[in-house]
Amino acid sequence: MIGGSDSVKVLDLEGRSLFRYALGDFRHQDSFAVRLGGDDTAFLAVVATAPREVGYGRLLLFSKSGQVVYDEILARSVTALTAPDGGAGRQMLLLSGDGLWAYRK
Repeated sequence: MIGGSDSVKVLDLEGRSLFRYALGDFRHQDSFAVRLGGDDTAFLAVVATAPREVGYGRLLLFSKSGQVVYDEILARSVTALTAPDGGAGRQMLLLSGDGLWAYRK
């Protein structure tokens, strides 16, 4: 995936396209694989950003098949991180200039 693009394009290791998702007015900022909770369900987390003068962010979670399972418009631009949740899973953290939010399954 290429930062700044107006869509999410996911390829396998052989370069074959798995899925594509248009972000509309948002641009791809960051993405990573994450397992939320203690099960083996993996998600692709994508953080996107609106134009600077708008200042909104967007968080999407995709299933392995490329379906959107979570889509949230955020009132600010954010940076995404993951961290252990104290158990077998991981929590996703979103950081902005005025806060830190934890996402868990």
